[in-house]
Amino acid sequence: MRKFGIILCAAALSGLSWAGCGGSTPPAETPTPAAQEGEGETSPEQTADNTQQPTNPGEPAPEPAPGTPPATPEPPAENAWGAADADTGAPLPPRRPMNAAARTAYREGLEASRRGDDATARARFQRAMEADPNAYKAAYNLGVLADRAGQDTQAIEFYRSSLRIQPDYEMALEGIVTIYLRRGSAPDAVSAAEPVARQWVRNLAVQAVYANALIAANRIDEAITAARGALRRDERFVPAMIALVKANLTRNRTELAESVLDQALAIDANNAEAHFLKARMMQSRTPPALGESLTELRRAVELRPDYAEARMALGI
Repeated sequence: MRKFGIILCAAALSGLSWAGCGGSTPPAETPTPAAQEGEGETSPEQTADNTQQPTNPGEPAPEPAPGTPPATPEPPAENAWGAADADTGAPLPPRRPMNAAARTAYREGLEASRRGDDATARARFQRAMEADPNAYKAAYNLGVLADRAGQDTQAIEFYRSSLRIQPDYEMALEGIVTIYLRRGSAPDAVSAAEPVARQWVRNLAVQAVYANALIAANRIDEAITAARGALRRDERFVPAMIALVKANLTRNRTELAESVLDQALAIDANNAEAHFLKARMMQSRTPPALGESLTELRRAVELRPDYAEARMALGI
């Protein structure tokens, strides 16, 4: 999620697909003004009892990360995936904004990365960390730069540093999982994701990362349980639906997988991985629906030009 991606915001989680995209590093994310400016955010599934107030007068309050279900005073007793349990689990840790000095350096790092000036970007992200040791996004982006340079061991250390600051940060966890899967070490990917997923069950994006790691390790029943758990909290959470599709395809439950995939596309028609999976299903039909498959692959590349697997399937 993949030109190598410096984080512009947390919005790229709509798919969580880079772990399965040819082993590439996490993609560039869709910017939003708050995140681009270095503002803080709350984790997905932030609840009212964990809402954080600004630390200083005039400081913006943390904002919900993409994937955060709308707050409802009384969640429904049941949805399509089973009994709702949105109020269970430990409250998620707050996501604090960077201070002003770190925010300035962070923005400069993003601009340098957009220009392809990795050396300057690295220096600016390091400056942001020096100005504010809690700048977890800067630590994450240093990991992305290291990964892009082929220094995956160093990248893991930066991702872990980001997680130490923000212990439920799904992007940093995804970066670690991606590297382990690229190395062909699915058990290590699961070992990295499992404790985070178990501790922060309200973070739906973390649950989807965990489910994808379990699928790679061929622990399909557990992956389905993780994905369904996220969907019981938010039945429209597309990353968990995508994980459920992949799990069911692994079990050759094609009709069920296609039904869930169609629901995901109805919610988010611009999810590149959903279109890629749709293309796979079209190819597997008897006879193969090659025209429709090509259309879906082209749409996937249109939505994510760096989507390695889709480009390979198209021969481009």
